[in-house]
Amino acid sequence: MATRELLKSKVAPIGLVLVLIIAIAIVSELFAHFATKSLAEDTLATYPWIYLYCHHFMQMVAAIVIMLFLGGGLRKYGLNISSGNLYLKPAVLIGVLFGVIMTLVDHGPAVVTGQEITGYVLDRTNVVGWLSFEWLFAGTSEEIFVRGLLMTYLMSKFSGHVRIIQWDVHVAGVIIAVLFALMHISSFWSGNLIYAIGQQIYAFILGLCYAYFYEKSASLVAPIIAHNISNGVEFLLLFLLLRSGF
Repeated sequence: MATRELLKSKVAPIGLVLVLIIAIAIVSELFAHFATKSLAEDTLATYPWIYLYCHHFMQMVAAIVIMLFLGGGLRKYGLNISSGNLYLKPAVLIGVLFGVIMTLVDHGPAVVTGQEITGYVLDRTNVVGWLSFEWLFAGTSEEIFVRGLLMTYLMSKFSGHVRIIQWDVHVAGVIIAVLFALMHISSFWSGNLIYAIGQQIYAFILGLCYAYFYEKSASLVAPIIAHNISNGVEFLLLFLLLRSGF
């Protein structure tokens, strides 16, 4: 009986996290669909970041609403500027490093084989839209949801750390890093297995870094900065590649 209760106490929180991920994904997709319903299909195809802005906005709002419902104040979920070490320099370094790595994984094969990189229009509106989304909003929304809400919740249910090289990462952070990587599983439908596996690997490692920064600083500042910079650097390099003729 004790074993069953112990198992339940470990499985139930993860199950709830999975429910939250699915529920917020559905709500965000529905909101983005109806928010962009009046736009022409050609417009959304040319500027898909409009849809993503709507999706991530609702994702962030839903996460904050749940935080307020659970109680304890938003500071409890990392929405604060900690008075201690914010890990800003490591966050910037990790962001830049992985921005380059992500570019190599996602677009390197196309560059090496001479394939054309498609799906991005090189006009001012599209470039500004993508760069503003990736540099400022994507990481902010995802970190509030993933680390702020989900990891904070699991940290209240699990104890212990996992030693990874020289870093001690909370068990909850490792679990969320796995789930964060799996949130990018749609890359497997692209048909490029190497790209999909590479994305899973770097998303997991980044998830560990974000978790470490969050736990040690008790703030989402470093995870948000690292996340936005990694995304932003990749898209900046992508548009430079496109401008160069790839």
